Amino acid sequence: MTTPSFHLPHFTSKLLLLLLTIFVMTGKTQGEPCEALTDVNGETCTLNDLTDEALMTACTNINLEMDAVLAAEAEESGLEPKETYTHEDYVKGAALCLQIEEDLARMLEEDPDALLKMEREMMQNNPEVMLSTITEVFQSDPKLIDDLIEELKRDGEEIYEQLLNELGEGETFHDRPELVAGLVVHMLIQQGAGLHDLMDMSGEFDGDEEGDEEL
Repeated sequence: MTTPSFHLPHFTSKLLLLLLTIFVMTGKTQGEPCEALTDVNGETCTLNDLTDEALMTACTNINLEMDAVLAAEAEESGLEPKETYTHEDYVKGAALCLQIEEDLARMLEEDPDALLKMEREMMQNNPEVMLSTITEVFQSDPKLIDDLIEELKRDGEEIYEQLLNELGEGETFHDRPELVAGLVVHMLIQQGAGLHDLMDMSGEFDGDEEGDEEL
């Protein structure tokens, strides 16, 4: 009886190639996870491997919006912001936000008051930007508006009436967050303060004659 020949070296090579292909295709699911920014190691998991949703957390972690970061980067490069973004764009945006976070951490390590100084300088030199920023904060958390309005009712009735008169028929302060934001910016500028000082300003509405000026 003749024993069949399997040409073992050739057979083994094909088997190894098949196993290698399976390993490459399933390695990420069978090995270390690659689903979040904390999984990125630059080798088996990169930013490009993450979903768009996971990439966006690189910006939301530092209170930025991915679309806003990409639009600002485009404008700085002299380009028109896109209406829709690709996965490649989100990878780029995530890298930008991670770099911003790293730069901020290094800056705060070197000078813990650096952000506060920058904020106060911006408040004095570019109040429009601060107005826009505070308005966005109020839009994302309307309860902050309610808290400030309650404070005004107690301690700054005259200013409260001024703001109330600015509302249109049927409008509430939730519909016009820029009104309350304008008051906050006005107060901070008058006191040479920054947003970090806002929580220390409770009860000062009726004690600031300059704050009673028409906004």
